[in-house]
Amino acid sequence: MKKLISIIIILNMLSLSIAHSAPLNNQNDNESKDTANFTATNDFEDLSSQAVEIGNYDSQIVTVSDESILQVNDEQEELSEIAPESDFEINEFGYITKYRGTSENINIPPVIKGIPVKGIGKKSFCYCRKIKNIILPEDIISIENYAFYDCENLTSIKIPNNVSNIGDYAFHGCKSLTNIKLPNNLTNIGNFTFYYCTALSNIEIPNGVANIGNKAFHNCNNLITINIPNSIINISNDAFSGCSKLNSINVAENNTMYTSINGILFNKTKTILLTCPEGLSNSYIIPDSVVSIRSCQDSTKYFL
Repeated sequence: MKKLISIIIILNMLSLSIAHSAPLNNQNDNESKDTANFTATNDFEDLSSQAVEIGNYDSQIVTVSDESILQVNDEQEELSEIAPESDFEINEFGYITKYRGTSENINIPPVIKGIPVKGIGKKSFCYCRKIKNIILPEDIISIENYAFYDCENLTSIKIPNNVSNIGDYAFHGCKSLTNIKLPNNLTNIGNFTFYYCTALSNIEIPNGVANIGNKAFHNCNNLITINIPNSIINISNDAFSGCSKLNSINVAENNTMYTSINGILFNKTKTILLTCPEGLSNSYIIPDSVVSIRSCQDSTKYFL
């Protein structure tokens, strides 16, 4: 029904625009070859996203929404419908072990084969490169290692707040993922979790996360700022390596293990310089308290 309404609206707009704009002396011209070219764009904002020329008349302009009016309706309808249980395999502990469907947009059922879904198992969606959008069941508590490994077209995923663990390589290579809201109950971000998520431009680490694993955000080239909450007690080596635009790592004031000065990460006592953001463009004088430098992309910028 949504698709039908969208089509009717667009056709009515085209019809009204032509009737209003066409010169009267051309209305009955059988030799007229003017056609209404319907062009779809990629900005689903409103019905004024793009002007489209009708026929040969400069004044004959109609505004229409883009082709994603239909595409978005399709995605919304598909996501509003729970995916068939037959698309999934699940173990006795409630962890999905395999996805066998072909949909681009998936709303995972809360119960599969009579078993409540509690987690996304290891490699369960690995290499599912067709998937674009996923909604996870509200009661899951963990996303295991390699769960969405190399789902390169995944653009959005809704993770419920009950999830406390996101395992190693869980979103490795999800290069179309632009932002992700991490759940409030999350305590662990594993090794290589968001490795090579090159489109990721915004991520908020919730207060409650204790660990950020090795190279967790490696090569997230569009990240500019990372905020470290009070709860973090371990940031592994090279957690933010390869983030070429990252220019600031900011640590919450009451964090007991880390601090930051001008966007540079130190241990709490400022004796170890832990990470210099690779996007930092200015030279920097290292504090006298520093006795060790763990990671700096370009040491020529810094002076003891």
